[in-house]
Amino acid sequence: MKVKTRKILLNVSLMVLILPSCQEPWYNHYHDFEANVDMKLIDALYNEPRYSKFVQYVSQYGLDPILYSDESKTLFVPSNEAFEWLTTEDTTGFMDQIMSYHTSPTVFLSNNIQGSKKLLSTLGKYISITQIPGGFLMDGISVNFSSPLYLDGKFYELSTVAVPKPSIYGYMELYSPFLRKYIDSFDTLYLDKSLSIPLGYNEQGETIYDSVFLEYNLFEEDFFPISEEFRLRTATLLLFTQKQYDEAIDIMASDMGTDASNIPEQWQYEVFLPQMMKQSVFEGSLEYEEFIPELENIQGDTSYIDPDKIDPESKILCSNGLVYNYLDFRVPEELYLEQRRFEAENFVESLGLGRYVWNTEFVTVSSDITTEPVANETDLASNDTIVSVSFVFNYTGDYSIEFILDNIFPGDYVLEWRGNYRPSGIYKVYVNSVDVTNTSPMVVSGSFDTFSFRELILSVVSEEYYIPDGARNNSVDFLVKDIISEYGSVVIKIEYQGSGSQSNNGLSIDYLALTPYQN
Repeated sequence: MKVKTRKILLNVSLMVLILPSCQEPWYNHYHDFEANVDMKLIDALYNEPRYSKFVQYVSQYGLDPILYSDESKTLFVPSNEAFEWLTTEDTTGFMDQIMSYHTSPTVFLSNNIQGSKKLLSTLGKYISITQIPGGFLMDGISVNFSSPLYLDGKFYELSTVAVPKPSIYGYMELYSPFLRKYIDSFDTLYLDKSLSIPLGYNEQGETIYDSVFLEYNLFEEDFFPISEEFRLRTATLLLFTQKQYDEAIDIMASDMGTDASNIPEQWQYEVFLPQMMKQSVFEGSLEYEEFIPELENIQGDTSYIDPDKIDPESKILCSNGLVYNYLDFRVPEELYLEQRRFEAENFVESLGLGRYVWNTEFVTVSSDITTEPVANETDLASNDTIVSVSFVFNYTGDYSIEFILDNIFPGDYVLEWRGNYRPSGIYKVYVNSVDVTNTSPMVVSGSFDTFSFRELILSVVSEEYYIPDGARNNSVDFLVKDIISEYGSVVIKIEYQGSGSQSNNGLSIDYLALTPYQN
């Protein structure tokens, strides 16, 4: 399992530095240096006044052990003039990280580069080296001069100071702190048995450890490790700034006749942001032209994108990928103004070999008999599966099933139950323990036979008749008014009353749905 490592956040990493013009290519400078020099790098820098600020900062920011060691290294050295482009405001609290980014524990020889490569810096971030005609660039910065090979490595003079780029996680912390908080909510711990020492056994026979726990992040495990640095792997994220997010939540709240403080964080974390992340994370570094309406996300699923809503000018190069922002971001209305559909396949868990059980996180069954649900894949289903339960012939005992529907806003709704009209059965329906059966225009006696809804149905919403779509399908809807008064979970209870008109009794569920209702 991957252990999460949070990289260093650099506030200066996105600042714009005005680059001084380069006087001449690096190969025209200091042409009298020999190919190899019998001295150490730090001594060479001390002997050159134009690098006095670099030497000063080496000592000031704790890099003496690196530069004075005999270990091989590469230095990227801005001249004194280049350091003048940095201001105190730009670098306060970050200069030690900037200096560490200019050193690498590897000797880099410019004549070995073809195209581009990445070099690991002492900071732990990767430096990008790119070949150009007559020389090369370090993170897009011109290299004015390449030194000879000294006893412990070599150095390259930069035309300006290189500012390390943030990781995608670092970008979120700067510009979308609510997203960073959301990512952090996936932090978890696991016992590392390889580092833990077994002490004995408890009364249950389980091993007791002198435990060592490691932290990892489930979001990074499922999508992309946005806080880590890689030599080759990158990702592209479509994001929104804190300001865009706050404005989108305000608009959503206004549409719902409330204010943003009434949009629970739980809904944002469990409904909205998970859906947005599935539409937002892609493998590799994508240019704007590569965004198409149907694009495979990093999990291999199809994301539906409107390229016209992406700001091509917002592209930010991070140390482990790219970030784009939306031009005009909105919370999709289907998440709060339109129907919430709960597919039956999410109510069951597979045991393998065609056997299923109810998912006890969402479903509770009370019954005089033991019966397992059956999940059948079919083109007749809303998604791909219909779940059914069969009873013994002319069953007259008790059977009720409760479904927990999470993250429901307060208000009035229409509840729809859709399935197949066989098996049949007579039922009542409750919402939060309130009997809503008679709110259906099709029910006149306090209960109904599911087989009777196979043809014309009178809807509580439109007050018009309709024919359920698909052969063998049926559906019925109920008015849920003045029942759901708080945000949270809603319990739908379907209670068996007796044998229906068909010999094969039971129930069938394609989905349950709640649609906001306005009279």
